[in-house]
Amino acid sequence: MIPCFLPARRLDLRALLRDTAAMGILVRVTMAVALVTACSNSPSSSDAGADVRVVTDVPAVTDVPAVTDVPAVTDVPAVTDVPAVTDVPAVTDVLTDAATDAPTDALVNGCPSLTAPVAAPTDAGADAGGDTWNTFARGFFMQWCTRCHSTLLTDPSERGGAPAGFDWDDESAVRMRLDVIRRQVGVVNAMPFTPPLPSCDERRRFITWIDRGAP
Repeated sequence: MIPCFLPARRLDLRALLRDTAAMGILVRVTMAVALVTACSNSPSSSDAGADVRVVTDVPAVTDVPAVTDVPAVTDVPAVTDVPAVTDVPAVTDVLTDAATDAPTDALVNGCPSLTAPVAAPTDAGADAGGDTWNTFARGFFMQWCTRCHSTLLTDPSERGGAPAGFDWDDESAVRMRLDVIRRQVGVVNAMPFTPPLPSCDERRRFITWIDRGAP
């Protein structure tokens, strides 16, 4: 069918093709304009988010109670009622006298160290049943001491180190040095230096004689 806007003349094929191409261009332009118009009328991205509600009504966390009601640990009783260890008996009764069960001192050189008096001067004398110089002490010195402490030993090499004048076969020399003799025989138990040695009971008996006043 021949378009109405063409003049009634002999059909010019080339003109017809030209006019048809122009119409196609016009159609495309028209469609493009319509598309642009449609896009401009659509909501923008900023408008699309206009109805989004901002979350601003979240309550602040201010009603959490402060931890202030925890009771202070002040009611713990002080450990003040522990009894003091004051009733432990002193270790002074390890060694006892066999007869009286009285405490004695520690062992020194195998025998008790008799630092405290073991008798009183009121117990002295044969009438009280005690030893005297003649009945006991002289024999004790002769048996255990005069091998070094004797008036008969004048050469120092024979006296075993005993000082001059320390002669226990002389009663007067003995009585002048009873404190020295008591210490060596009954406290440090150092005399005699070498065996044979008196027993612990013999040492105690000798110290008893001295503590009674050496009657």
